[in-house]
Amino acid sequence: MKRARGAAWLAHWTVNPEVAGSNPVEPAIKTQSYKAVASVTVFTLPRTVPSSLNGETPVDVLGPVEFGEVLMAYALHEWRGRLRPRLPAAADQFSVGDERLFAARILLQNRLNVIAGILAAGIIDCVKVRVSSADIPIIRVMGADPLSNYSKNKLAEVDTDGSGPADHLRRLAANPTRVEGPILACARDTAGPITIFDGMHRMAAWVAHVTGGREYPMDINLVLTARPSPVFELPPPA
Repeated sequence: MKRARGAAWLAHWTVNPEVAGSNPVEPAIKTQSYKAVASVTVFTLPRTVPSSLNGETPVDVLGPVEFGEVLMAYALHEWRGRLRPRLPAAADQFSVGDERLFAARILLQNRLNVIAGILAAGIIDCVKVRVSSADIPIIRVMGADPLSNYSKNKLAEVDTDGSGPADHLRRLAANPTRVEGPILACARDTAGPITIFDGMHRMAAWVAHVTGGREYPMDINLVLTARPSPVFELPPPA
């Protein structure tokens, strides 16, 4: 019955694709960075082992993670959060397998440009890292804007109807509850710079928390790539 309801719903529901990605554990391994190696083709999937180990990094490397599960975490977050108001009541009755299938399909419909940008950068490895307030200087958002700058400027924006992204961020920043993942980011090396692809508002709220004295870490699913993602990791055209 669950599968029949899910299939019937999916067959009649369409989603308009959107351009960008982010709007409204175990002991750490530590101290050596995973660095991407550029001798692979664009669509190489991660090997879930370090490409190389070079130098020191301020972030804790918690371990490898499969790229497929990184995307699935992204899909389920969208499905259960931002897209929730658009889902029919039948979505509550989906089996685990159907929920993962439909969430993945909706992610591909809504975030195709983001996923394509990551693939075009040449995936090398995927790791889960843990960042603290000391790591804020190496974290960016899309457009190569420093996270601290993005957080400050977005919090200062004025929304006209109270439901825009700035008010959403202010609500997150004012909430006493810790900000949670999943967060998706890309980098050439765990030493940074690390660019947030999904979770920019949550990470901006986290910055507001830790700079306000509420110190706690954030875990990030970090995709290591051979080169910067076209458009998303580059500054806006002058």
